[in-house]
Amino acid sequence: MKNPNEGHEGPDFQALQVVDFLRTHPGFLLEHPDLLAQLELAVAPSGAASLTGRQVAALREQNHELRTRLRELIAVARANDMLTAAMHALALSVLRLADPDALLATCRRGFAGPSGLEPPVALLAFGAGPGPGADWWFAAGDPRAVELAGPLQAERPHCGRFKQAQLSALFGAAAEGVGSAVVAPMAGTGFRGVLAVGHADSRHYHPEMGVDLIAHVAACVALRIDAWLGPRSA
Repeated sequence: MKNPNEGHEGPDFQALQVVDFLRTHPGFLLEHPDLLAQLELAVAPSGAASLTGRQVAALREQNHELRTRLRELIAVARANDMLTAAMHALALSVLRLADPDALLATCRRGFAGPSGLEPPVALLAFGAGPGPGADWWFAAGDPRAVELAGPLQAERPHCGRFKQAQLSALFGAAAEGVGSAVVAPMAGTGFRGVLAVGHADSRHYHPEMGVDLIAHVAACVALRIDAWLGPRSA
């Protein structure tokens, strides 16, 4: 016995099914604009809005989104290039310093943005003896060293929000205006320390941020402090 559906499953029958479906669901292509960009259509006669016109509109929208995304990526790349150049210049300035008292001011200028506004910057080094005699040098038993024990012992910089007591130990009176910070540990011959930068926005510094640049600057600061301390016996 012949199957009643036999001969009705070919390309022509499938095309008729598509036509019937589109007639029944006239808004289908409006709900799936991505499909319009893939259709191959002849130019429709004037009158109602054609699928070709909608296809062009969909492509224009996609191109607009792509251009917007490209501009955003270019802006981020330029900002990263500027930041890298600024941190490189700061590292060189630190290594060339002759006066320990100028170290903190040099770091503040280096971390200033394009506006030239200097952010809250903290530099604390804890060790034995008088050290270089600068205002960023503290005795190893200083209470701030106890409060900052975690950051001092860390292997990598940390970005994010910190306890208010830690912010006070870092930034002093300026801590009230700090919502987030990046804190980089420093380790030298006979001392440990931290280099920190704060920001008023609690979301500005976050744990997902890259920390290689400030880690590099902190390493240069530690090298310069080591040079000021001079050779020490083991």
